[in-house]
Amino acid sequence: MEPNKTLSRDEAIKILHTQPNVHISHVYFDEHEYVYMKDGAVYTEEGYLFEDWYSAAHNGMRMRSGSGWETGWYIKRQNISLAK
Repeated sequence: MEPNKTLSRDEAIKILHTQPNVHISHVYFDEHEYVYMKDGAVYTEEGYLFEDWYSAAHNGMRMRSGSGWETGWYIKRQNISLAK
């Protein structure tokens, strides 16, 4: 699915930090793939720690580097809890 509006990597990181229930995907990901934040860490759709998300030496991503990863992020789904 091609997103209507893509985000920069920095925008995606900010959204994950401020809205942890949001699923973020990338145009390079398969249709079912996304990342989300839980308890201050980023996880994949399968619940695995997305360890390459953080790396100060590589501007935030160790393996996901290069110009193609600077843009192309998008909100896949917002898991909004309607708690009363």
